[in-house]
Order: sequence, then structure tokens, then C-alpha cells
Amino acid sequence: MKGLAMDSDHQNRSAIACGRQRRGFRGCLFCGCAGVCLFVGVIMGLLLLATLALPAASSSKDDSQLRAVVDLAGALRPWSGVAWDTSPDALAAYRAAYGIQIPADCVHRAGLCDVGSWRIAVQRFTPPQPRARVLLIHGYMDHAAVWRYVVAALLAKDCEVVLCDLPGHGLSSGQRVAIDDFAEYRRVIRAVLQFCQNECAPSLPLSTIGHSTGAGVLADLLLSGTDASALPELAQVVLLAPLCRSAHWELGQWGAKVAGRFVDSLPRRYVDNSSLPGYAEWVRRDPLQYDQLPLCWPQAMGRWHDDLQQREPAPASLRPLLIQGDADAVVDWKYNLAFFRRKFPGLETHMVPGAKHQLMNEEDALRADVIAALLSALER
Repeated sequence: MKGLAMDSDHQNRSAIACGRQRRGFRGCLFCGCAGVCLFVGVIMGLLLLATLALPAASSSKDDSQLRAVVDLAGALRPWSGVAWDTSPDALAAYRAAYGIQIPADCVHRAGLCDVGSWRIAVQRFTPPQPRARVLLIHGYMDHAAVWRYVVAALLAKDCEVVLCDLPGHGLSSGQRVAIDDFAEYRRVIRAVLQFCQNECAPSLPLSTIGHSTGAGVLADLLLSGTDASALPELAQVVLLAPLCRSAHWELGQWGAKVAGRFVDSLPRRYVDNSSLPGYAEWVRRDPLQYDQLPLCWPQAMGRWHDDLQQREPAPASLRPLLIQGDADAVVDWKYNLAFFRRKFPGLETHMVPGAKHQLMNEEDALRADVIAALLSALER
């Protein structure tokens, strides 16, 4: 009997040991699987973020554009209301390098406006007898020259055109294409609108057109309660492919948070966001296009998106025009369209079938549709 008890005790101890081994094995297996899943998730997040970095390896930069940018940056002075001291040769070289065509009797001026800690590059194109003034606000990773076709169309309609580079973009100051808080974009756009009203003579009806991030932040300004009432009176507002959510929103936001624990930025992956032949290569070779995606930017975008949801709807009397292409793979345009319709009960929409994200730089027929729609809105 004693032997039997000893054998039983031995078997119990063996079973307990085996159980511990099995539990240990299962624990290791679980941890291993979790680790693999986390690793795969990080990789997927990084890849998704790379695709969100807007129009793969960049080509060498365009030498003529680089020289023009350096010369104009060196010639810019604080804006004095006239800024006649900006070098005409530098401005002409800049226009030639970026394909900005203006009539011979149009006056092109440029200067720097101080907005908080930022020095914001602002340009004015003034026809001989302007009847209206239009501020153009670019999107993320772009700069003022992406409006070249719209500038020509507006000047042909005797509209003075004002362009600005957002912080960290183009010729403005700041860490390249980085921002910690979208409130800084709001602050700059509000200041440039005030510049258009108070420092540009003569006094003219003021409208504004924004693209992507510029359009999203402009819409945010209009929804910001008391801040909106402090804005200059706007004759018309046009939103081109406005940002609220980017494409692949949830995975992109998650990937930014995970990747941000390890790196500050990722290489930018250029994708074709226009059907215009040669446009993608033009962007790759542009020295004012930055080849990294700072991860602070999508993180700031996430916080801004959450704040934007809390905005009260605008009055129905406010009737901005939203122009959107249905081949846009940069923003989540279906979600965004529904969102802006809720926030702007008076919103008017114009869909452009086949158009991608860069509406103002699409192929000729699509771009003509976009420009015709925005000109019609401005003439109301």
C-alpha cells in the first residue's frame, strides 16, 4: 500500500510538472503570436502611413526651380503693404520655373508676414482693374505654385489673387511639413484673411478657395463659433477635396501612434494623385516638395479631427461650394462629403467624375470642369 501511495504521489507530481510545462508552452506560444501580430501590425501601419504621405523614391530635384527658389527666398522682405523692393528678376524666374503665366500688365509682388512665431510667405497678383480678391490656400506638402492654372483663370476674370504658404511649406518658416497643432494653421489663415482685408488696397470683395488640408482648416474656421464671426466678410468660399478624414483613417492613425514610438518621420511615398501627364514627375522634382513625412503631423491631424466633430453646424445662409473628384484616394471623400453636409446645411456640391485629389492640377478636361465650377461660384 505504501508503494502504491508513493507511485500515486509521483504521478501527481509528474502531472503537475507536465501541466506547468504545457502552460509555459502555451504562454510562450501566446507571447510569440502576440509579438508576431504586433510586428506585422507595425509594418502594416508603416506601409499605410507611407501611402498616406501623398503623391517612391524621389528623382533629383529640378535645378532651375531650385535656383529660382533660392533667389526668391533671399529677396523676400517683410511685407510693407506694397513690397516693391522684391526683386522683379527673382519673381520672373520663379514664375518661369513653376509655369505661372500672368498678363504683361499684371503686377506680381511678394513678401513675408509675421504671424506669431511664423514668417509666412505671401504673394499678390494684381490685374490693372481688379473687381474682386481671392485668397488661395494649398494643401499638405504643397505650396503656392500648385495654383498656377487657377491663378491664370482668376486673373483672366480681373480677380486679384493672393497666395500664401502654410507654416513649414514653400517659402514660409517652420520645420518642413510638420505641425504640432492644427490650431496654428487656423491662426495663419485667419491672419492672411485679415491681411487681405486690411492691408491690400483697394478694398475689394474677398473670397477664398482652399484645397485638401487648406480647405479643411478653412471650413474649421467657419465653424469655430465666435472665431467665425471675427473673420472678414467672405463673398464666397470654395472647398476643393477638403480634408476631414484621410483614406484608411483608422489604420493610418493607429500606425502613426505605433510608429511614433520608434521614429520621428518616414520616407514619403509619392503616388499619382492627378491624371495630368507629367504631373507626378513634376512634383517629385520640385525642390519645395519634402521627401519625409513627420509623424507629428498625422498625430496632430487626429486630434484636430476629434475637435472638428464637436463644432456646431454653420448657419444655412452660409453656402460654400464643395468640389470633389470620385477617384480621390488621398482623402476619405465619401465620409468627408457626408460630414461637411451635416456641418454646412447650405453646402453646395459639385462632383467631378474620374478626378483624383489634385483637382486644380488634373488633366485638361477635368481641370476645366473644376475651374468652371469655381468661377461660376465666385461670380454669384
